[in-house]
Amino acid sequence: MGRLIAWDSKGPTSKGIHINMIDDFDAGGLHRLYERTDVFPKIHSFNMTIWKDREDRLLARFWSRGIYSERESYEIIGIKAELISRCQEKDRYSDKWVPECLRDAYDEWVTYDD
Repeated sequence: MGRLIAWDSKGPTSKGIHINMIDDFDAGGLHRLYERTDVFPKIHSFNMTIWKDREDRLLARFWSRGIYSERESYEIIGIKAELISRCQEKDRYSDKWVPECLRDAYDEWVTYDD
């Protein structure tokens, strides 16, 4: 079965890359690395934002505006900062470094909430 959400490129996969669900976090003072909005007419929009904290941890949040939706937050483990930097040097808005496991979780969240 394919994904509901379309991506520009395939993301990294390896045994060392995974995500851990975490409590919601305050993004104040964090550096935003990636953001996307997926709009479904007559339903609502879904959003994913990825941040880097001061300890270089990567934190992702799924959220929606306009209709009640449970937020989900994750820590991304196993992605090196160099990979993100290389992708952003070539294309600031590239999704090439967003891991497949996070994409799967986002798709499941959108599908569940739909």
